[in-house]
Amino acid sequence: LNNLSSVLANEKNDSALYYLNKSLKISVKNNNAYLSNIFNNMATGYTFKNQYDSANYYYRLSLLEAKKNNEIEMEAKSLSNIGKLFFELNKTDSALYYIHLSNTIATEHNLLRIISLNYLTLSQIEDSKNNTRKALEYYRQYSNLKDSLLSADKFGEINQLQRLYEVSKTDQQIEQLILEQQINERTIHYQKIIWKITFSILILISIVSVIIYLQKRNLNKSYKVLFEKNMEIIEFQENSSMNSSQKYQKRTLTSSTQNALLDKIFILMEDPSLFCNTDFSLDKVAELVESNHAYVSQTINAILNKNFRSFLNEYRIKEAQRLLLEPDAIKFTIEYLAGRVGFRSPNAFRHAFKEITGVAPNFYLKSLHNKSPRG
Repeated sequence: LNNLSSVLANEKNDSALYYLNKSLKISVKNNNAYLSNIFNNMATGYTFKNQYDSANYYYRLSLLEAKKNNEIEMEAKSLSNIGKLFFELNKTDSALYYIHLSNTIATEHNLLRIISLNYLTLSQIEDSKNNTRKALEYYRQYSNLKDSLLSADKFGEINQLQRLYEVSKTDQQIEQLILEQQINERTIHYQKIIWKITFSILILISIVSVIIYLQKRNLNKSYKVLFEKNMEIIEFQENSSMNSSQKYQKRTLTSSTQNALLDKIFILMEDPSLFCNTDFSLDKVAELVESNHAYVSQTINAILNKNFRSFLNEYRIKEAQRLLLEPDAIKFTIEYLAGRVGFRSPNAFRHAFKEITGVAPNFYLKSLHNKSPRG
């Protein structure tokens, strides 16, 4: 608002004073440090309107505000303006007093523009008093200062242009550095994200590996327990194998054909060369025990509560366990062992072995040969 009033000062003085009053209200409300400048501009506005009392009032307010805030240049300027005002009022003595006060402050602080204007006012005062010689001397001093100030202004403009160029160049360099810094920060940010993702994946893999390891270890423990149970069963079967046929012969027999038939089947199954033959079947058993297919199947189902396939697989797997106890069993392959005990495929052998013993044949063989010799 203050600057707007300066633009309108020469042509629209009333508008300038209007904007100055608005600027003054805002400055007073916010305790603004520019009050001295506003007061000075208002005084100038009233001077243009020939309202000298108001002008004098605001010049003095400007002077007081400048002294209060230690604004040396505004203090010297206010004194100079008061001197010019008194000169227009034909109060030359008062005018000379304030001009000299202004000049003293301006000279002490090297305020050349104010000194120059004071010399011009002094020249006019002396001319009004018909002191032509003094008037010319003051005017010569005014002209010299004005020329030097003009040269300084031109030099200042050149310096300002140079500074603007340097500032512009520096700004470009700063912008480039800021851009590079932003790129670097973004790169670091993405690298941190990638590092966090990689670290998280590694942690996840480690956790999964630990879980798999623990599960595998627990499974191995279970297999070992099952292996020990199977070894106990084998040991028991070895001790009782010699009496197995007598056991079934001592079975209390009745007229039941099934019991008699089952005894014949048990005796038949004591020969591994029979049931380890891949062609060994329910029909072959019926033929060897001089019975028929249906009677043999019914007898096994009724008394043993299992089908012929399960009954046969138990004998074959028991034989496989016996073979695995041989010293050179480590050389056996699953394919060889499956064929040796009568299975047509290794997969069928693996399935039957794990179903009956609870462990896979590979694990069983490995555990068997890692086990310490029994006493």
